[in-house]
Amino acid sequence: MRLSVQTKCISILAASVIIGALAIFLTCRYYTATTLETNGDTDIKIMQQVVNDLFVNDEKNCLIQAQALADSTKIINGIVANDAAGVKALLQKQQERFGVDFIIITNAKGDVFCRSYSDKKGDNISYLKAVAKGMRGEEFVGVEPGKNVRFSMRSAAPIYHEGRIIGVVSIGSDLTKHTFVDRVKRISGRECTIFDGETRVSTSIMNNGQRAVGTQLNNPAVSGAALGGQTVQRDGVIFGKHYKTIYWPL
Repeated sequence: MRLSVQTKCISILAASVIIGALAIFLTCRYYTATTLETNGDTDIKIMQQVVNDLFVNDEKNCLIQAQALADSTKIINGIVANDAAGVKALLQKQQERFGVDFIIITNAKGDVFCRSYSDKKGDNISYLKAVAKGMRGEEFVGVEPGKNVRFSMRSAAPIYHEGRIIGVVSIGSDLTKHTFVDRVKRISGRECTIFDGETRVSTSIMNNGQRAVGTQLNNPAVSGAALGGQTVQRDGVIFGKHYKTIYWPL
């Protein structure tokens, strides 16, 4: 299936993930390293599925949260009453409860009614795919680049009152805060990186005691293939360590 120009542009902005299965025992006997080479491909494929499952589960939860907020009588009544301060207080409680980084409510035109994390309001964010879909009465969940949050897992749902759309609720988490990659490493023991093109924007990989954020993959063939929809496996050295890696579009 050929991608539209719009989809290709979004794909270029979207992140790709690398799971590094550390090639342990390279200093041991040759057959141990060979066994890792033989079984490593299976291991790395399993890790790809683990990451995909985690991501899909997070997306499902994110959408359920947006749906719950869109159906909240207190939030609907607050919007109708133009009580932005009261709605913001409700959103702040839900943000803490859900463990997300932001919740935003707009009116039916995409103008911000209130934010859980800021007093800024009134600006139009209908350029966001999530919000635009909500304005059309559609739900959304997925990864989306933004002006304030470079990459977020975001969901959105329309808010209805008396049969008409009065607003959109958008909720999500900042994927550059390392929460996701750290969770992958904690669960699997493997490194995880999210790329913007060739730039590491979130990673569990450390370099000289610091996260390797902002460093480059420097492999246009790999990044180009991954952003083109392919899954790419490679053996390589990252900051002096040997890894089996797999890259695929997020």
